[in-house]
Amino acid sequence: MLKLGKMKRSNAQLLTSMVLPTLLVASFGIFMTAIVERINDDQRLRAANVLSQNVADQMRTKFETSIATLRGLAAFWIGSEAVTAEEFDLYAATVYDAEGPLVAIEWVDPGNVVRRVYPREGENLKAVDFDNNKYPNRLTPILTAKELRTPVMTGPILLAQGFPGVVIYHPIYRDDEYLGMAVGVARLSTLFRDFVERPPYKDELIVIASSDAVLRADGSAIYKNGRRVVSPAGETAPADLAPSIPTGMTKGVMTIDVAGQPWTVYVEHRAEGLSPTALALALVTGAVAILCGFFLLALYRVRSKLEKTVTREHDFSALVSHQLRAPLTELNWMVDVVEDPQTAAGERASTLADMRRIVRQGVRTIGSMLTLSRIERGIMEVKKEDVSVATIVDDALSSLHEPAKEKRVTFHIDVPSGLTAAVDAGKVVEALRNVIENAVKYGPAGGAVDISALKADGGVMLTVRDRGPGIPKEIGQSVFDQASAFAKKGTTEGAGLGLYVSKVLLELMGGSIRFETGPSGTTFIITLPTDAETKGSKR
Repeated sequence: MLKLGKMKRSNAQLLTSMVLPTLLVASFGIFMTAIVERINDDQRLRAANVLSQNVADQMRTKFETSIATLRGLAAFWIGSEAVTAEEFDLYAATVYDAEGPLVAIEWVDPGNVVRRVYPREGENLKAVDFDNNKYPNRLTPILTAKELRTPVMTGPILLAQGFPGVVIYHPIYRDDEYLGMAVGVARLSTLFRDFVERPPYKDELIVIASSDAVLRADGSAIYKNGRRVVSPAGETAPADLAPSIPTGMTKGVMTIDVAGQPWTVYVEHRAEGLSPTALALALVTGAVAILCGFFLLALYRVRSKLEKTVTREHDFSALVSHQLRAPLTELNWMVDVVEDPQTAAGERASTLADMRRIVRQGVRTIGSMLTLSRIERGIMEVKKEDVSVATIVDDALSSLHEPAKEKRVTFHIDVPSGLTAAVDAGKVVEALRNVIENAVKYGPAGGAVDISALKADGGVMLTVRDRGPGIPKEIGQSVFDQASAFAKKGTTEGAGLGLYVSKVLLELMGGSIRFETGPSGTTFIITLPTDAETKGSKR
């Protein structure tokens, strides 16, 4: 009996020694599974929140960029006595970005009818003479913007062009005189393109809502009360495929307000949870932890890239603000002088001439800024062909005769008629114009600027010589630096910006630029390729 009791106790102890660790391991596995599942739920929630924040930030940036463009158009309109269709197209061409969120820039007259459209082509032709008075979804924001004197955005609507979008209205006032609206038309599919074509967004369920409208993430359709909007007046037709707003633990929600219009971004993370059996094993748990680490690292890199993009856009916006604030302030003062009935006729004429000079300078500055923006975003294209160097010089001088005349500067040109270069004509003209403009600006009144060209080793050498005081030694080659352009953004005429743009444009075409300077003047030496196959710098 004693032995039997000892054996039973030994068997019981053995069973206990086997079951207890097994139960402990099983319990630990269940415990670890619960913890990892909870961690995964939290990760999915955070990932969805991060993505919704990124989507909202990109939307805000694109809308604010559009509003800044309209603010510039309004200032241009205020500074002009009467804007013709040709002048509108010329200005709009300098600020319109075919790669940006706006598909059209318009002017609505005080009677709420669209009178100017740029680009005036394709689907945009449908917007010409469009009467907003007939459409409450457009008239209401117009009246609100007019009353509050601030930009106002419509909700998602079907545009006159025939596709879903939004319209931003910026009121134009000269003192208390209402001059109409500067209008930006944005296509939803363009605004939301990044959210459906690029990772990590293409792997998520994204729904964007505004007011009473729900949108597909690709911006291809608008739904109200489950029905698809089919007309500019907001009429709807039956629809069975309206997107549903995500719900549940993995919901990421972010709301922003732009120009009086609320937007809400919903993101549902689609990643599936890991197997509870695999999660019970320490090895798999460790592997999952590593995968989560890589996933979070990928998210961090995407967010960092987006933050850098936003920072670069903010820097560019700051540059625009600094470059244009002083001339616009000066123009505002000049308007007061011109409108003063006590101003003498001679002074009024002189002031108007100064205003024209400032406007011309502003247009050129905006053009340089847009070129700089395209360079920084890597979307600058170069199309090289054989072009007459004499034609390049003539085109570069075409807009500089008036400023030269004001300073009594003469041009001495020595360019052989048969000399050609393999370049992008528009870009090399812009680069040369910037160099000549600097020579006129910093040279003495009543001086001269010498422009000559000759065939050099494997290319063409263009020289531009002024009679100015020369470039200080402490500045040196920094005149061509990007940092120099931004460091000088506090100046009123954009010193440094034009030369940086010229250098980059010339290098894109396989050319180069340098200078020699001294007390008697500065000579800029530009080399241009004559072989169309010459490779330029990549941007």
